[in-house]
Amino acid sequence: MSNLFQELKRRKVVRVAGVYAVVAWVLIQEAAFMATTACRLAPGGILFASTIDRTWKSFVFAIVGAEYLLKVLPRGTHQWSMFVRPFELSAALSPQGLRRRDLRGMRYLPLLHRASWCLDTRVNYIATYTHHVASERTT
Repeated sequence: MSNLFQELKRRKVVRVAGVYAVVAWVLIQEAAFMATTACRLAPGGILFASTIDRTWKSFVFAIVGAEYLLKVLPRGTHQWSMFVRPFELSAALSPQGLRRRDLRGMRYLPLLHRASWCLDTRVNYIATYTHHVASERTT
């Protein structure tokens, strides 16, 4: 298995990439991260990006709820202004040849310690993008 990863690294080709909560901080401050991620994906490769939406609901649940009321995260873990709206993520990835295929919300029930996918993306969401390479025109 290690040889496979070494070969993929040597070729600088990745078919699937996962980007988790770091998206919020990196996307706003460093657009080059998205360009680097996109160029590492093979044509047809898939990028999964999961982060928190910048809405009133995310402020209540992700910051007030998780950090202050339930104390499942240290205070100050999140900065609401750094959360990323789904359309902002798509706008940052589109110039890199990434097209959104799917967008789903995640519902977390802290008392039951269970999570499930849902249609509501106003707190946590995961977006799936496919890497498309512009076809060259022949004359």
